[in-house]
Amino acid sequence: MDSFDDIIYLPKGPVQSIEDIGYADTENNQQYMDDWIEDLVSNPARITPAFGQSWPATADVVNAVQVSYTTGYSTAELVPKLLKSGMLFYVCHLYENRSAVTDGDLKEVPMAVESIIQQYTSGIYH
Repeated sequence: MDSFDDIIYLPKGPVQSIEDIGYADTENNQQYMDDWIEDLVSNPARITPAFGQSWPATADVVNAVQVSYTTGYSTAELVPKLLKSGMLFYVCHLYENRSAVTDGDLKEVPMAVESIIQQYTSGIYH
């Protein structure tokens, strides 16, 4: 981000952990936050300044704030059944259309597959 917002939303998820929050200070030197409040339960996950604190001032540069975080499902059991179904439909489509060279009859990914997978890649997950 170019600067801190009151609340930082992490659109790709689910978020497992936040590793660090770096920023370019007003002198454009790289700094790292020591403390923040993270909400990994909300969808999308979000970060706010620590209680009684505010975000520091940043340099007026592109991408002055960087958040490093880990996303994904920690176990196969946590992957939603709908997403698993979408992945199986997609693998089936690839299997049925596995020719390296087509005869001009190129098959598009079925809309149902695109719709299912889009729900989990658009930034808001279920």
